[in-house]
Amino acid sequence: MPRTEALESVALVTKVLAVVKRNPQYRLNCHRIVIALVAIVLAIMLLDWRLAVADDNQQDELIKMVADLISGEDKDFRAVGFESVRSGAKSAEATRHFAALLPKLSPESQIGLLSALADRGDREARPALITLISMTQNEAIREAILRAFGTLGEAADVPVLVKSLSASQRERTASHISLKQLQGTEIANAILAVLPTCSAELQSDLLEILADRRETTTMPVMIQAAVNKDAIVRTAAMRALSKIAGPEQVAGMVCGVLRAETGRERDEAERAIVSACLRNPDVTAQAAPLIQAMQGLAAADAAVIVGTLGRVGGPDSLQIVETWIKDSDAGKQQSGLRALCNWPNASIVPRLLELFQQADLPATRAMLLAALIRVAPLPDERPNQERLALLEKTLLLCQENDDRNRVIERARAIRTIETLRFLLPFVENPVTSEKACGSIVELAHHRDLREPNKLEFDKALDIVLATSKNAESLERAKRYKIGQTWERPKVTSKQ
Repeated sequence: MPRTEALESVALVTKVLAVVKRNPQYRLNCHRIVIALVAIVLAIMLLDWRLAVADDNQQDELIKMVADLISGEDKDFRAVGFESVRSGAKSAEATRHFAALLPKLSPESQIGLLSALADRGDREARPALITLISMTQNEAIREAILRAFGTLGEAADVPVLVKSLSASQRERTASHISLKQLQGTEIANAILAVLPTCSAELQSDLLEILADRRETTTMPVMIQAAVNKDAIVRTAAMRALSKIAGPEQVAGMVCGVLRAETGRERDEAERAIVSACLRNPDVTAQAAPLIQAMQGLAAADAAVIVGTLGRVGGPDSLQIVETWIKDSDAGKQQSGLRALCNWPNASIVPRLLELFQQADLPATRAMLLAALIRVAPLPDERPNQERLALLEKTLLLCQENDDRNRVIERARAIRTIETLRFLLPFVENPVTSEKACGSIVELAHHRDLREPNKLEFDKALDIVLATSKNAESLERAKRYKIGQTWERPKVTSKQ
């Protein structure tokens, strides 16, 4: 289609659409078809424009036509105009012309055009974004601008985006997304430049963003942040490193573990080191950087890191841990036992059972029993029957109801019909009833287990419905009984 004819066709179809939309009798049936025709003609025209050099008058006429569609009051016309901005010829002049319309439009049209410009991906629109964000306090428009920066922005826009991380939730979300999307080799340096001036909460956000961007060159800064005086920053740094660090960073991350407060922060820091160690494709050498980092540490620090070594596991780690367990120093013995109780798989079960039988101190026996309860049902190469048998054996070692309930709760990790049968008797005991009901509905959650054993599960779910006082268990049991699904509540990474 020649360009002149295309322009005339668009003008004609647009006039027809205007008539149709004024006539309610025909609008509902026809206007969407006519809109599609306008879009098709525009697409043909724009494609023809890309294939040949149009003269200036035709280009100006095309741009004006699209601008008129965007500026109009009719939302369907505007939709056609926005689509033309998205997919039209990538002319810098056209982009500048469209972006220049932003201050003149209604808020709704501004948001639509900002989205179209972002999808267009031409950074010639960037100056208009900078101007507009300085002019408006409209939250929806600011959100659209911040989202557009993701594809249209550059390193110089990082401070604006970082500042908006402290604004409303909508602006915060948009800025977070755009900071992850920004393209360019200088983005990471721009984020690092503002990092020291930010609050602990903002530093946490930025460290997460750097990790999600896979900015491995920033890992030295993350390692430094892992020993920050603020626990929020330390935790965020170790979380970030857990996503991108490798064996080379383990020595530096050890300082983060030693700086972390005992409890949840240290546990998470240790898991971050484990993630880094496990990125070594050589399974036999995964513990090597941590073993090397332990050398030369003071006794108190080594006692902490040996516990981390237990989380990595492996033959070399076991050799060191056993040395600590057999040491004449009672403190080192306990550190070695804690390391063994951190073991990542069930290969250590025979040794745990042996030590449990030998232990005299109640605290030591409790620690070893907790480890057995944790590792017994872990998924690995063992048959399900063996995992369940070990859990039943562990149950016999329990003297306290809390321990029995932990066994019942852990049973849900073994997804077999035999596990359901194992759990049912515990529903009758008031002490263990709720944990048993919770594990039963968790097994029922898995359709591939529930459906082939529908009769047994239906009976079990009826028992749950008649017994449980837990609202979630009751809701799940009802839904599974009639074949419905249940969506697990989402948990954010910072919870």
